[in-house]
Amino acid sequence: MIDGPPSRWFCDALEGNTLMWTAVDDAERPQWDLVPYESVGPLRFGMSLEDLAAVAVDALRGPQVRVGGVRLIGRVPSQLEEEFVRYAEGRGLEQWCLSESEPQSEELGLLVRVQRAADVLLTRAFFVGDFQDWAYTLHDCVPRAELDFR
Repeated sequence: MIDGPPSRWFCDALEGNTLMWTAVDDAERPQWDLVPYESVGPLRFGMSLEDLAAVAVDALRGPQVRVGGVRLIGRVPSQLEEEFVRYAEGRGLEQWCLSESEPQSEELGLLVRVQRAADVLLTRAFFVGDFQDWAYTLHDCVPRAELDFR
């Protein structure tokens, strides 16, 4: 884990310390499962924290979240996309991509995003609880800060 304020991370990076860009190995990550619209690992949608409605998982240091055996976090985007499409098609789930070619599934409450890890992009994920009472689409649930995150 990185110690100190973000300004220290930046100074370390200037001095050649690339720790802030290093992704944790999959074996070192907590292993979580997605139960669509119910939970992501131990986090249950609506469990307080202002009625938890969404969860964003960091590509570099977040837990590995699986849906049906498909690893979602810290992957090369093209490899995850190929595996996710096979998973979704095999279950008759509708899936589609945003303008940035990021796959999503409203049936799973899942939006796959990318995050910079030094000179490569790795996958991160954004999950939502049942949004039918307060948003029209999954994309409507995503805060601006998440859409701007890279």
